[in-house]
Amino acid sequence: MDIGFVNDPNAGKDSRCNWTQILLPGELKSNPSADRPSEARLDLDRYAREVLAAQDTRRFVLGFILCGSLMRIWEFDRLGGVASEQFDINKDGLREEALGFDPTIMAVKGQGLIEIKRGPRKNGSSSKG
Repeated sequence: MDIGFVNDPNAGKDSRCNWTQILLPGELKSNPSADRPSEARLDLDRYAREVLAAQDTRRFVLGFILCGSLMRIWEFDRLGGVASEQFDINKDGLREEALGFDPTIMAVKGQGLIEIKRGPRKNGSSSKG
């Protein structure tokens, strides 16, 4: 595995981690055209399978492939994997909504707030309860 997020606060650059510690596996390739089934995808699939086998309480594993500046996010469960479309992290790196973040939640002075917009009132409705 090229890169991964692990559940080990003492892990460093040269640490060797067990599959039971892997939270999110990643695959790095310098060539942008390496994001195809015969290369990076099969590697990431194997990593996700190892994580699911070692962590039997996991429902799914998120992973990513970064080929040059082109990224694809994957979600694997015990039946297979589903991928996002490929995007360039240098041009379109802030895809919060596409990556599952709620665009209605805003950060204001360090706090998360939700903006609620009221629609027009219907005829006969009253603001009194």
